[in-house]
Amino acid sequence: MKSQRQKLIVVGNGMVGFRFCRELAQCAPDRYRTTVFAEEERPAYDRIHLTSVLHGRRIEDLTLAPRSWYQHNRVELVLGDPIVSIDRRRRVAVSSSGREAPYDRLVVATGAEPVVPAMPGCDLPGVITYRTATDVLTARLHARRCSSAAVLGGGLLGLEVAKALAEMGIETYAIEAANHIMPRQLDALSADLVHEQIERSGVRIAVQRRVLGVRSEAHCLFVDLLDSPPIAVDLVVFAIGVRPRDKLARASGLVVDDRRGGIAVDDHLVTSDPRIMAIGDCARHAGIAYGLVGPGYQMARVAADRLAGGAASFTGTDPSCRLNVAGVEVAALGDCGDADARQVVYQEGEVRRTLTVRGQCIVGVRCVGPWPSLIAIERAMAEKRPLGHGDLQRFTRSGDVWTDGDPEVTTIRGYGDTATVCHCAHVTFGQVRGEMARGCCTLATIGAATGAGTVCGTCRPLLAQLCGDRSPAPVRARWPLLVASLLALAGVGAFIGLTPLKVQLDGPLDWLSQFWRDSAGKKMSGFILVGASGLVLVLSLRKRLRLLRRTSLTWFRLFHAVIGALTLAVLLAHTGLHVGNHLNRLLLVTFLGVVATGGMVGVVTASSGRAGAASVAALRRARSWLMGGHWLFLWLLPVLIAFHVIAAFYF
Repeated sequence: MKSQRQKLIVVGNGMVGFRFCRELAQCAPDRYRTTVFAEEERPAYDRIHLTSVLHGRRIEDLTLAPRSWYQHNRVELVLGDPIVSIDRRRRVAVSSSGREAPYDRLVVATGAEPVVPAMPGCDLPGVITYRTATDVLTARLHARRCSSAAVLGGGLLGLEVAKALAEMGIETYAIEAANHIMPRQLDALSADLVHEQIERSGVRIAVQRRVLGVRSEAHCLFVDLLDSPPIAVDLVVFAIGVRPRDKLARASGLVVDDRRGGIAVDDHLVTSDPRIMAIGDCARHAGIAYGLVGPGYQMARVAADRLAGGAASFTGTDPSCRLNVAGVEVAALGDCGDADARQVVYQEGEVRRTLTVRGQCIVGVRCVGPWPSLIAIERAMAEKRPLGHGDLQRFTRSGDVWTDGDPEVTTIRGYGDTATVCHCAHVTFGQVRGEMARGCCTLATIGAATGAGTVCGTCRPLLAQLCGDRSPAPVRARWPLLVASLLALAGVGAFIGLTPLKVQLDGPLDWLSQFWRDSAGKKMSGFILVGASGLVLVLSLRKRLRLLRRTSLTWFRLFHAVIGALTLAVLLAHTGLHVGNHLNRLLLVTFLGVVATGGMVGVVTASSGRAGAASVAALRRARSWLMGGHWLFLWLLPVLIAFHVIAAFYF
């Protein structure tokens, strides 16, 4: 049987190359002897989330499949030995080590390469491109010993890198040559909104800036700009964009686009050589090179089906996208530039939604910020469902076409199998339902089977609703939150345990006795407690105050827990461990109740990120009860404090 299997060579082991191997293993596991030649020294990994490595995530955590997967599926994986030439006459691919690999069919999945303009200084130390795992590890190494950086490129990748560097405490510039950031996806007004939000994270964005070159002087890099002063930094990162990597195909005599790059393929993804196919970023179909992982996954599926004897075709794809740009949700669907259509806009705060309407039908959508009913809008656009005047009027007032009770928004059961649930990977409801029928019932298993929810993540809530997965989302900064919450609980326990000792303690606590008897000290600590209580009370309104909603939920939780722990130390100094009587005792119990319930909420929240599916419901119930108690104590506190202040100063 082994000798009867055809020899298949896959050139490249990126996300699309691996996806092709997985699709082929499912539909034709015994038809080919597959050998994959990879340029990098590691198996295929998630390139979309590479920026998380700058924050300390291990590169191994991004691996799409271990080496054992290749062995189990009888795929020979050759790492660090890329194909450098193809002898089409002899049907032999030659690797950089000189290995000759004969083939019956060959699939080129070499992806794309970063665009580096021809300018001085691109090869200087401290000037790097940003594309591979090695590039990111190099950037992380440089970032640890630099204080400023310039990212050249204001697209999705450039903004992600710039935000990640800024979050590391590095003064960061993002430089874009176009009139606004993300010119391929956003109009000027939407881009301005994203621009403002990213700048609040610490990134300095400069648009309409043409870079002339980079030079090194006195151990510093200078980015020279046209009509602007140079920028002095320690690190320069090129994230301008990518172009199809077609050098191998060009040298092998395959037809490529000489001007824009890309291997020409037909609807069957076959190149000018009928035995060679091309998929992913390196391919140009009908004049389009998509440069997105979603169309690449579609190509991988079609190519695998064709090699398995199927009749699938790739007829192009909608360039719509839903992205998470440095923490800001962005979507661009359909045809937003239709000259015969009109724009209907809703904007409030950091949310901007634009409908492009021709006649009575939506033909394009752009939005910045979360939009829960976007999937319903997309369905209406696909079905060319006419909208009434009242629907558009409602949109301009509320930002939604339908009311909250409309089944178009509140249920997902009505979506047909052809509706798209994940734009990044172009996964439909039908594909997800098919995997659910085969036993996939969690976000993790559905993501592994289809790729849905594994890119930007904006579709994960919808997927969770579809499959009934109630697994908790991972909690960022889990350990700091857990430590701060446990310190708060330990402080409450210590306070209660030491209370019987009061201020008669000598030695180490003698200072406390003196401070408590000092009138100025009591006033100072009292006003600090009032201020801290007011701050916590304001923080509790985060969901209702637009300014607070702009803050990161992770840092909000952590700051909230730290404030609670620190107020205990001030309370200790203010009371001298005296419980007091009547009003004072009630106030002390309420204060300790606020900190204790808040600490328990923090512990439950930090624990939920690692809980199993069976424990999720119990943790959510516990958190709900604890939050109820926390709110009760929290809103009782200012009333008691007011009475306490009045009693202390006026009676």
